[in-house]
Amino acid sequence: MKKKLLTIVAILLLFTQLTLAEAPIRYCELVFTTTWSQQYFVSVAYSDQPAIPPLPVRDSSGRKIKFLSKMAALNYFEKDGWQLFNVFKEDGTHFILKK
Repeated sequence: MKKKLLTIVAILLLFTQLTLAEAPIRYCELVFTTTWSQQYFVSVAYSDQPAIPPLPVRDSSGRKIKFLSKMAALNYFEKDGWQLFNVFKEDGTHFILKK
């Protein structure tokens, strides 16, 4: 009886630890480039890949996505589960997102 109870408690503790463990937080920075028509291309620099230059945001066919505004780009990323974490101005406006 004690062995069964200890086994159940051990399984419950293990299950609790697995479900309470948080996924690591990822950060990214949005880098905006303005087109001649005042639309924006967005490139993304990920915090866990510092050696890789910012990657342009592309659609399913591989074309760069043009955004009408910076807010439109933020909404696009918010739909993908990213949250605005910080904004700072240094050579333009930088948006830091986290997921």
